Amino acid sequence: MKHCSPCYLALALFLILSFHAWASISAAYFIYLWLDIPMHFAGGAWVASAIYYFFFARDGGYKLSIPLLPGVLFVVGAAMVVGVCWEFFEYGMDVIAEKYLDGRAINQMGIKDTMGDLFLDLVGAFTAAIYCLAKRRA
Repeated sequence: MKHCSPCYLALALFLILSFHAWASISAAYFIYLWLDIPMHFAGGAWVASAIYYFFFARDGGYKLSIPLLPGVLFVVGAAMVVGVCWEFFEYGMDVIAEKYLDGRAINQMGIKDTMGDLFLDLVGAFTAAIYCLAKRRA
């Protein structure tokens, strides 16, 4: 297999979402505080891989052909937009939770947590972008 396959992307998304659902329902994110680290890395890597597939590797679709550095910057930048939107979503869920759950925030642990989440999204996206785009050139 030369490029990211939509089947692998779908399987990875299913695994990430299933694990996230389990960790949310079972409160594993609060029992194992480190669990958020691999989840944000995996999320950033998945988003970057999906963006790479859509713009650079999709059969029958349009394929961009740009040098490695601009390609990495494009994929990572687009993945970071998704990461920021996810953090806004978590914040919105906390606003709703504070209203209905006796004022308890359940997603955001503060600015340090948010910045750490975004950094891990960035590292995951950068890793996947370099891997996918460099593999394409090989």
